[in-house]
Amino acid sequence: MIAVVSAALLNAILNILAVLSFEIELSLTELLVETAVSAIIAMLVTFLMRGLDYSRAEKVQFEDDEYYYYVKAVPKMHVTTASRTVKRINSPRNRR
Repeated sequence: MIAVVSAALLNAILNILAVLSFEIELSLTELLVETAVSAIIAMLVTFLMRGLDYSRAEKVQFEDDEYYYYVKAVPKMHVTTASRTVKRINSPRNRR
């Protein structure tokens, strides 16, 4: 999220500098709205692309000397590779 916000700010600043130095006609409000919409879309994509497996979520409770902690732990998704076993039906032949 920090990267998205900093990229949006950098984009706005560099576009404003380009408008001022190259005398390009561009609406400042249009630039800021487009930058904000792009940042919101980037944050949404970043949030949705997280690989979390909510079906295996666990609620964990533990404590220390001063506090009780109630935590919902959601594991990351792991794509397991299929283990293949080859079963030979014919006996191996002698090679010459």
